[in-house]
Formats: sequence, structure tokens, C-alpha cells
Amino acid sequence: MKKIMLSSLFVFLILAQCVFAASFTADVKSDTTYMAGREGSMTLTLTNSGPTDWFSVSIIGLPSSWLNLDTSSGLFRVESGKSTTVNIAVNPGKDAIPLTYEYFITMKSTTTNELVEKRVLVTVRQVTDVIISDFKLSCEKCASEVIVSGSIYNIGTRDVPVTLTLTFENDVRTMDISELKILTEETFSETFELGDFNPSMYNVEGKLTSENKVLYEDTKEFEIAKVDSISMEEKSFVTPFGRFVSIVGINDGNYQRDIEYKSKVAEAWYIVYTGPEPMKGEQYIWTVNLSPGEQHELGYSEIYWPTYIIILIIIILGIMIYRSYTALVITKEVVGKNLVKYGHEMTVSIQVLNKIRNMTNLVVKDVIPNGFTLVTKFETMKPTLRKVDGGTEIVWKIGDLKSHEQRVLHYKMKSIKPFRGRKHLQKASLAAKFGDKTLVRHSNLVSIYSEGHEPSSLAVEIDK
Repeated sequence: MKKIMLSSLFVFLILAQCVFAASFTADVKSDTTYMAGREGSMTLTLTNSGPTDWFSVSIIGLPSSWLNLDTSSGLFRVESGKSTTVNIAVNPGKDAIPLTYEYFITMKSTTTNELVEKRVLVTVRQVTDVIISDFKLSCEKCASEVIVSGSIYNIGTRDVPVTLTLTFENDVRTMDISELKILTEETFSETFELGDFNPSMYNVEGKLTSENKVLYEDTKEFEIAKVDSISMEEKSFVTPFGRFVSIVGINDGNYQRDIEYKSKVAEAWYIVYTGPEPMKGEQYIWTVNLSPGEQHELGYSEIYWPTYIIILIIIILGIMIYRSYTALVITKEVVGKNLVKYGHEMTVSIQVLNKIRNMTNLVVKDVIPNGFTLVTKFETMKPTLRKVDGGTEIVWKIGDLKSHEQRVLHYKMKSIKPFRGRKHLQKASLAAKFGDKTLVRHSNLVSIYSEGHEPSSLAVEIDK
């Protein structure tokens, strides 16, 4: 009875295997060893004993980046009764530790979901006794700095002296280890500043040497990305003469570039633009090329031209008024000293100068103050006299005075009443016709002094 049961169980197991066996098989062929940092390969052959089907392939293991199937989708089609071989690229890292790594390759039918799994061992050998492990950069796209880090690892069979050299452009850093023990590592980290470099691709090279022999080399690449940063500040002030604008632009980015300066266009009819030639639309636009960190100030003016016309008119009118006022001049002076001595004569001179057109009906008047008497002997034109409150008025009726003609009038007066101190003589005056206009002018003020009260000057020395 027991033998019968055992025979039945054996037959059941055989039948179960036949029922549940996969409709396809897989075979993996790989190399005995793979060299670190060098590309190798293995092949996967799938034989389909079932109907034509699509199959997916997945690879599990660490490091996961070492094995890559030569099909982007991970799917391939195998016809019924046929085999298909695909290549699997094997790329152990340059800094791989010389060990045996385990991977599992799983194949799956997309129709029946049947699975076949293969275990693959990847044995890695190194070409050197000392490597840079976990050699990496802090960024792939960097801005102001990049940090280079990693470990120097002795995977050999003896202690060795090692020098690490890190090179970025012209910046070279070194790290000396007098003796690196077997299966020990030394970490490192170096920061390189990027402020003076333009956007581009750059490399950082790591090299290990021992006694002038290169043991290991590796290179990491990174990019300095373009940084677009522009600062603009516009200042303006407005006066009756116009609007004056200053625009300061700063390239805060990391590369040389053209920068557009923009400012609003004033559409008023009375404005005239002065400054660098812009492209003009709704805005003024100028293009200036600036290096990183460079600052440039651009200025322009919008001139209100009517203001200048008004000023010009005012100036012209002012000149005309000034010329009109100074065209007919009368001056008065005492000939000789302004000192009055009782009973003595003093001569007064009046000059009339015409700088413009001919004058008519010219009359000159002056007044001799009380306390003085007129000497009736005249060296020039004889005037008419009349008594007024302040003294005696002298009137010369000259009549016509041509352009640029000058008349000089003299008279003498004598002191008949003593006075002390200073006395102001009245201003001489004139009146004349200039076309339909009557011009009236007054002379300067003249002062006289009594004897013993004349003004004096003293020399004064000031200590410094």
C-alpha cells in the first residue's frame, strides 16, 4: 500500500512539472572577470517554445548602473519555436572594489506572465592598487563654486605613499599621504571658486601618484550655467528747461552680453530729444554690451524748446530796454575838487550823450541850491533862470540832438553862505522827444564838502 502511494506521488510531481513548466527558456553567457573602468558585455538568449510573444527583461542588482540591456524599452519579440539573443552591456565603475557582484535577470511573457529568472555573477578586477572611491562633484550645473570630494582607497596588498592632485583649469591642489595602509581610505574635499569663469562645460581631474608613477586617474564634468541678472535704475528730474534722465545698468550675471536700456518716450510737441541715438517706438531703446559686474550710465535729455525761445525773447527785450535806457545819458560832475570855500567859485559840468536816433525838443535842467549864487558868465550855451523852492533852476533849451552827438554844459556857482559838513546837489535832468515818445533821464548824484570836512582816507594794516 505504501509503495502504491509513493508511486502515485512521483507520477503527480512529474505531471505537475509538465503542466507548470514555462513555455520559454533563457541562457546567459558572461565573462569570467570584468575590468574596472572598461566596457564589457554578456549575452542573453531566449528560446520560445510557445506561441509568438513579447517578453520583458529586468535586471536587479547593485550597483544598478553597471548592467544595461541593449534595448531602450526592455521589450523584444520572439517568434514561436525560435530564439533571440540580446546584448547586455557591462560597465563596472572605474572606482569599483575588486569583488564578485550578484545580479538577477528576470524574463517575463507579456501574454501569460510566465517568469524565468537567472542569477549572474560579475567578478571585477582592478588595474591598480589604489583608487579614488566615490569621486564626485557637489553639482552638475554650478554657479559660484564646486566642491570636489571622495576617498583614496588602498585595495592592494601593501602600504603605499600616495599623492592626490586635483586640477581645475589653472588651479591645482595636492594632498600627500606618506603611507596609506592596506584596505584603508582617506577622505578629501576641496572647494573651487567659479566667480571669474564664463558659462561653459568644465572638467575637474583627479590623479593619484606614488613615487612618480600614475596609479589612478578620473575626470568629472560640470557646467557653469548662464546667470541672467540685470539691475536697472532710472532717475530723472524736471525743470522748466526740460527733463533730464539718467539710467544706470549693472550686469550682475556671469557672462558678457548685450543689455537693453529702456525709457518711456514723451510725445509732447514741444520736446526736442538730445542724447545717444535710440531705437524709438513706444519706448526709447539703447543696446549696450556689458561684461560681468560692469556698470554703465546712460543719460539723455528732453529739451522744452519754448522755454529757450521765451528766454531769448526776454534777453532781446532786455537788451533793447537797456539800450533804450542807456541810449540817452546825462552825467553831472564838479570840475576839480568837490571842496567848497566861502566866497570861492566852483565849476559844474553837465554832459549829454545821445547813442540812438535823432532827438528833438531836448531840454536840460539843473538847480543851484540855496546858499550859492550863479556866476552869470557862461563858457557854453547860455541858459534861462527861474527861482524855485530849492534854489535857482537853470534851463537849457537845446532843441535837436543828433545820433551819437554829445553836448557839454558848464556853469559856475559861488558860496555866499557858509555851511559845515556835506551837501548833496540836486540831480540834473533832461527831457527829449524820440518820435512820439518823450524820454526823461536824471543824472548821477553829486556831493560837495565844506572846508575842513572833506572826506579822507587812511591806510590801515590788518594782522593776518
